[in-house]
Amino acid sequence: MIGGRRAGERGIDRTWIATFLLVAFVVVARAPLAFAFPILEADDGVRLLYCAEHSGLDLWTWRHMGYVSLLTNAITALAAGAPAGLPPILYAACAGAVAALALSLFAARRFRIVVRDDRVRAGLCLMVALAPHGYARLVAAAMWMHVNFALIAALLALTPPAKGRRARVGEFALVALLTVSSPWALVAVPLRLAQAWSRPRDRAFHLGLVAIAAAYALIAVAGDPAGVRDPLQLASAYARLLARRVVAEALVGGIAWPSLGAAVWPFALLVVAWAAHGVARLPARRRRAGLGLVAIVLGASALAVLGREHMGMPDQWWGNRYTFVQRVCFHLLLGVVLTHRVAALGPAARRNLVALGVGHAFALAVVSGELYRTSRRDGEKVFAFLVAAEQRLQDPPHERAPLRLRRPGEWNLELR
Repeated sequence: MIGGRRAGERGIDRTWIATFLLVAFVVVARAPLAFAFPILEADDGVRLLYCAEHSGLDLWTWRHMGYVSLLTNAITALAAGAPAGLPPILYAACAGAVAALALSLFAARRFRIVVRDDRVRAGLCLMVALAPHGYARLVAAAMWMHVNFALIAALLALTPPAKGRRARVGEFALVALLTVSSPWALVAVPLRLAQAWSRPRDRAFHLGLVAIAAAYALIAVAGDPAGVRDPLQLASAYARLLARRVVAEALVGGIAWPSLGAAVWPFALLVVAWAAHGVARLPARRRRAGLGLVAIVLGASALAVLGREHMGMPDQWWGNRYTFVQRVCFHLLLGVVLTHRVAALGPAARRNLVALGVGHAFALAVVSGELYRTSRRDGEKVFAFLVAAEQRLQDPPHERAPLRLRRPGEWNLELR
């Protein structure tokens, strides 16, 4: 995707393009109404109103939910200037494309350093896309594009940068934009530091991105409004998040894991022990990539816990956006371990395991299908909101009535 490792690997990456199109089909097919009748979050409505009423530097540096998201701000600014009815279509198209890119990125040639076989990486991406990592609003609402931006930035940090000068400059610029578009992208900082330590020739590249991330964290991310919390409370929340929402939900689905009850703890412990043993037995390059995926899972989970103001809330209130990056990387980690072990088996055993993996992915998709359900009414409410917002902006500023939003339990945008 970005640069090539050798001359024979340059040119069009057909495997990744095919995987991207397949994953995009899965993304749209999973929640077709979210694209046929585009939905917006209440937060998206706030963003559109803000961009319609402001201009210049305010559009790019605006903090929403306590942080700056540069790429999302840019997309919102472009959509806000479109005619009524078009912004949600642009939002859904952009969000779906970014989600498909994030979920198919591992199929790109640069990840041959982790799994050599292109078809195996493509299959892993397809199975990961089928798994219940999010819900419709993660793939069809602009507000949550920053989560996918962070996933892309984290995955790119697993491999060395491109070798060509132009490709390297382009990759640096891309990752810098991704870094200043999501606080979740900070999970890539430890990976960049490890790359800088182990690869002196790429040290300036990685340390430059670390400096950008540090500046973003200090300038563009607001401090924790809840202040210092009880360390035991944080540790308990961190353990619950990992065991229930990352390990268990990744393997049995968000609807099914509560039925495990107290068994979720030994279940998660056994899975983690198996994965740790598998990572330790990987070849050197794969082991480094596996440890990088582990670092992303642990780091993103820590950000999710530290970023929550109310730590006593039930686990079902931990929205999927707070564990999206972790579950995707956890599934990829299991895939890397399994592909190494499957390589030593006979053809029949390999075919059976592949069939089992595809069947498991489809079963997860069915079990968690209701997470992706939307209705035509959601899109109709969005259109009504946009019409009211456009009429409001035509009034003189001193005569504009406040256009208030409310957030029901499903985070739909409505007028009142």
